[in-house]
Amino acid sequence: MASVICPKCKNLISEYDLVCLNCGHTVAPEEREKLVKEHEASVAREQAEKQALHEAEMRLKHRHRLQKKFDRFTVKRFGVALDLVTVFIISLFLIACAAVLMML
Repeated sequence: MASVICPKCKNLISEYDLVCLNCGHTVAPEEREKLVKEHEASVAREQAEKQALHEAEMRLKHRHRLQKKFDRFTVKRFGVALDLVTVFIISLFLIACAAVLMML
């Protein structure tokens, strides 16, 4: 049995109730269908948010300990993680080495 939120007093009522037991607001069948759909959508959205949070937490939890240390250090001026800056610098170095080798 699903419950919906009364549009007048914001109290939970059964989807089968014709009248809100808290404020006495009469819920029309069309309004009830709309409220049930809104409630189901909000429940689905909450479950999706919880799942996304859980997945993000698991990704962070299973990182290597050095990755966790790198995550703590950020380049404050750019707001970029140190490991991204390191990869960028190494790639520039490799490009420069390739350019030097091509000139030889």
